[in-house]
Amino acid sequence: MKTERRAVARYRAKIPVRIEIDDYRFDATTTEISLQGLRILCSGPVANSVFNQYIQVTPGENITAKISINISNALDFAETLDCQTRVITVNRVSQDSYIVGFKIIEFIDDGFDRWHEHIATKH
Repeated sequence: MKTERRAVARYRAKIPVRIEIDDYRFDATTTEISLQGLRILCSGPVANSVFNQYIQVTPGENITAKISINISNALDFAETLDCQTRVITVNRVSQDSYIVGFKIIEFIDDGFDRWHEHIATKH
């Protein structure tokens, strides 16, 4: 019998995000979300410039990013949740595309409560 290793459930979701790492800023889309993290498809020349150097992420390496997540709230109004994250995995999927796993370190303001509500009502 196979048991689930993950502490929290993951959900497939395409949500637009804005990623800021050092002096780089670019738009991307999530592929999976959870209460604790995001897997994001990052592509294009800027993503290639950023993530090509991080293909082999060493455990414990501290690569952080600010991510702005664009969601719709309970009344279907658009809102943005800002969070600080740490890069966990970087996997190249094509010449200039990467699937990057981000662990959420903290949300700005009351973002965690709104993120929890979004996941509970939409997924």
